[in-house]
Amino acid sequence: MRLKEDGTGCHIGNEFVGALGYADDLTLNCPTVSGLQHMIHTCEEFGAEYSVKYNDVKTVCIKFDRFNLTVPTCHITINGKQLAWKSYVIHLGNVLTSDMDDSMEMTRKKSCLMSNVNMLLSKFYMANRVTKSRLFSTFCTSMYSCQLWDIHSEAFSDYQICWNKSVRRLLGLPYQTHRSLLPLLIKCEDPKKSVIKRNAKFISNMINTDNSLMNFIARRAVLFHIGYLGKTMQSLKCIYNVDPIGLLSKDTQVINQINKTICADNSDVLKSNIVKEIIDSAIPGFSCDEMQDILYDICVN
Repeated sequence: MRLKEDGTGCHIGNEFVGALGYADDLTLNCPTVSGLQHMIHTCEEFGAEYSVKYNDVKTVCIKFDRFNLTVPTCHITINGKQLAWKSYVIHLGNVLTSDMDDSMEMTRKKSCLMSNVNMLLSKFYMANRVTKSRLFSTFCTSMYSCQLWDIHSEAFSDYQICWNKSVRRLLGLPYQTHRSLLPLLIKCEDPKKSVIKRNAKFISNMINTDNSLMNFIARRAVLFHIGYLGKTMQSLKCIYNVDPIGLLSKDTQVINQINKTICADNSDVLKSNIVKEIIDSAIPGFSCDEMQDILYDICVN
C-alpha cells in the first residue's frame, strides 16, 4: 500500500503494477533504475518499522527488454549490499527471461517430460496400458504456468513433438502413428488443446475475481489480443470458431462450449477403441506379427 501511494513503479493505464506479491515473495517493477532503488528504500523503511528483513542473497535484478539484451551494470543495493543482475531468473518455479520469451521454460518442461517418461519405462515397462496412461498423466505432463505459453512458437512445437513421441514409446505404437489418436489412447489431452482450454479457464477466473488488476489484464487480453493470453484467445476464435468475447459476460456456458468444441473426431474415436483392444489383449486367431501389421495399418494409414 505504501508503494502504491508513493506512485513510483510501473503502471498499466491507471492500474499500479509496481509491486506484486505471492506468499513471502515480493516483485518490484519499475521503468527506471533510480525509481527501483527508491522503491527498495521504501521497503527498507517499512522493514525497519515492522521488523521485516529482506534476503539480499536471494534477491536479484533483471531487465525486461525484447530489443536490448545486454545485462545492466547499474548499482542497486538492499541492506547496503549490491544486487546482481541476471539474464533470467526462476520465480515460483518458472523461468523468466530478460527478453520475455518463454522458450527456455518450455524447453525445461520438455526435458522433464523426457526424463519422467524414461523413468516410467524403466520401472513400469510391463505395466498395462491403463496403468501407464494414469502414470503418464499424473507424473509426466506437468504444464504448470502453460496458460502463458506461446502456442505458435518453435519451442512449443518441440514440446508437442516430444509429447507425441513419448506417448508412442510408452504404448509401443508405430512411430508414424497419427497424432490425433494419441490423446485418445493415453487418455490425456493434447498439449495445444490443453493450453487453450486452460488459458480460457484462466481468463474466466481472472474476469470473475474481485481483484481489479487481474480483471483489467484479462479484459485487455480478450478485447485487444495483447500478450500471449490474447494471442491464444485469438487462436480460440480462428481455429475452433469460439468467440472469447463471451468470457467477458461471466457466462460459464462459454467454457462448456469450448470443451464441447475441442473434442475428437468420431472416426478417431472408433480407431482408438480398436487399437486399445489390440494393445490390451490378444485377438484369437491372429499371431503377434499379424496383430502388429493390423496395428500399423490402423495407426498409420
